[in-house]
Amino acid sequence: MGLKELKEEVLETYVIARAHMSTIWFWVPVLFALYIPFQMYLMFVNPLLLAIAPAILIIYLTYEEERGFRAKYQLGATHTKTAREPVFWDIERFITESRNKITKKKAA
Repeated sequence: MGLKELKEEVLETYVIARAHMSTIWFWVPVLFALYIPFQMYLMFVNPLLLAIAPAILIIYLTYEEERGFRAKYQLGATHTKTAREPVFWDIERFITESRNKITKKKAA
């Protein structure tokens, strides 16, 4: 097999491949083969899930952050106040507790 025959074989193969790939009937099975996995993906991963999941995640993380905040500052049911029970600051108690802390620091 000479170089001229090899060149003709390559050109002939190129022309046949180009002719096949330029028709719609070549691409129909290829596109169908891509369409089926895409449909399976949409069946199991709903596009609405992509919109709803971040909202659920934000709500959950906000709840967890509040729990962490309550644990960090030791806020529990005893410190929770509602609109019916407004919070009044007992100034005298605060002053006595502050004085006791200051005197303990100075004594130590």
